[in-house]
Amino acid sequence: MAKLGRLSASIFASSMLLLASAAVAQEPAEIGVILPLSGPNASNGAKTLAGVNAALAEINELGGVLGGRELKLIIEDTESKPQPGVEATRKLVDVNKVPLVLGDISSSVTIPAGKYSVGKGINHITIAATAQVQREIGDGLFTMLATNDVLGVKMAEFVTEDAQPNKVALVYMNDPFGVGMARAIAGGFKGLNVEIVADLALEPAKTDYRAELQRLVRTNPDAITTVAFGETASTILKQAFELGVLERAKGKWYQTYVGAGTSKCIPEVCEGVKGLDITAEPGTRYDSVIQKIAETSGPDVDLDWFSSVGYDSVWVAALSLNLANSMEPEKIRAAIPKAMEIYRGVTKSDFSVDSDGIQISQRYGRKIYRNGKLEEYVAE
Repeated sequence: MAKLGRLSASIFASSMLLLASAAVAQEPAEIGVILPLSGPNASNGAKTLAGVNAALAEINELGGVLGGRELKLIIEDTESKPQPGVEATRKLVDVNKVPLVLGDISSSVTIPAGKYSVGKGINHITIAATAQVQREIGDGLFTMLATNDVLGVKMAEFVTEDAQPNKVALVYMNDPFGVGMARAIAGGFKGLNVEIVADLALEPAKTDYRAELQRLVRTNPDAITTVAFGETASTILKQAFELGVLERAKGKWYQTYVGAGTSKCIPEVCEGVKGLDITAEPGTRYDSVIQKIAETSGPDVDLDWFSSVGYDSVWVAALSLNLANSMEPEKIRAAIPKAMEIYRGVTKSDFSVDSDGIQISQRYGRKIYRNGKLEEYVAE
């Protein structure tokens, strides 16, 4: 109980659930995790893994799950690609026989992986994917973040309020995440009577977007809104800078999920880029958890909300096992919504989901890239 006393009230309640289960201690309780540990999204995968590992250590230090069983995570690399993601999920489901899979953090990988696990009757909690089509995957799929339709409207409102444009350009990755987010943003602009004069779908991971960017310039937009991350976002921004597009759009270039979009950016290139990003619940609990994660992740991992949502996803999984008092997929599936309802997370305080297993709320913050880092943005 001394260990429990050091935790916040919300973690205390969660821990009591973990320790109160009546099951007899036996072999470890295994669940699966898929993350991009290599490839263009590996940096965000490392951030998420840091949070995942911190939660796992904390849970097992407190006594594990199901009355004393060690919680074990079988972690597989998706290589930031859909097919390896499906293969990783297939191994977890068919070989390791896990009742629950966590991950991935991108929609293009998560959607086919989630379809495979749910199609096999295995539960799947997506960590950071936000494409709306997750809603169509079926019973057993749950999300840790709200889908693009929520952020899309907020993004359109931010751009309209800040830049006061009559016409905008919309640039996005041609994948499930990018297309879904772009359609949500377009719907938001339509509701605000802002004209979209350029609608450019860019193939991810190309090395040259100059022709598309030059075509964008000819439409003479009042503001540019982009949906991209990782190497794709870095290439778009670098070439926009080289072509003078960023200079022409200075102060009016907006990036959805701006942290992921500027993570690999040269400071001079990204100076002044604005956007929205998920923000974690502020306060001493978030600060203490991030500090704990930092102690074990090492100096090379740049912690942010990916870390906190990775942490929260493992806690939700552990609570679900205990509420189910079982490793049977059907019983865990019934328990997950309740676990999300009662858990008070680090990323946000309410992880409640709707009837489709999708988050009903999300926290976003306005950011600007200045002097090599993101900071809170307040219009002058």
